[in-house]
Amino acid sequence: MFRDLTSLRKKRSGLEAFGFYLAYLGLGLLLAGFAAGVSNFLETTGSFMDGYKIGTQYGHFVAVIYCPLLCILILKAKKSYTFLPLLLIPASGLLAIYIAMLGGLIPAAILTCFRDNRSKSSPI
Repeated sequence: MFRDLTSLRKKRSGLEAFGFYLAYLGLGLLLAGFAAGVSNFLETTGSFMDGYKIGTQYGHFVAVIYCPLLCILILKAKKSYTFLPLLLIPASGLLAIYIAMLGGLIPAAILTCFRDNRSKSSPI
């Protein structure tokens, strides 16, 4: 389930894609939490709730960037530039806007189930 998580070229089964989703969700939440923590130093707030609101905005911004970027990296690794995979990039961004990272990583997990389009004789 959690094998070869850093290999973006690998064609995964449904269970492996779910493990990929969980692992990259954890990584994304750590990045969003780090951004929210840094926002405390960048902007001075009067109360805890003001700081919380600003922190969630920074974390949401990270999610909107992180999810489509991960989809782009997967497509680049697999050399899969057909219509459906390319359509999942904006879908990832839209889901990240409305459902945050929980929804934005669903297209990325789906993309890991596609086959690698690189030829076997390719040196890279």
